[in-house]
Amino acid sequence: MVVQQSFQNTGFQVLRTDLGEVGVADDFQSNQMKQVGDLLHSFGFELLEDKSGKMAEKIKNAIVELIQSRIYVPKTNYSAYLSEELKHERYQ
Repeated sequence: MVVQQSFQNTGFQVLRTDLGEVGVADDFQSNQMKQVGDLLHSFGFELLEDKSGKMAEKIKNAIVELIQSRIYVPKTNYSAYLSEELKHERYQ
């Protein structure tokens, strides 16, 4: 909720919010990126812009979801599970 409101307060139309991701209808301008980043930081969040940071966040979120669900136990090892999970997200 805080993340969505931060984007909306900066003037973006938020299309979707997922764990670790926000989809917006507009392109970022550099000044807007800094404004959103500063606003998120004030609430204890971080705006990830580089690919390695985004990938690390997606891995962390996949692990958190797996642990919290406790229903699904992967039949393969965890690295294979993460590989499949991240590949699945990339094509959606």
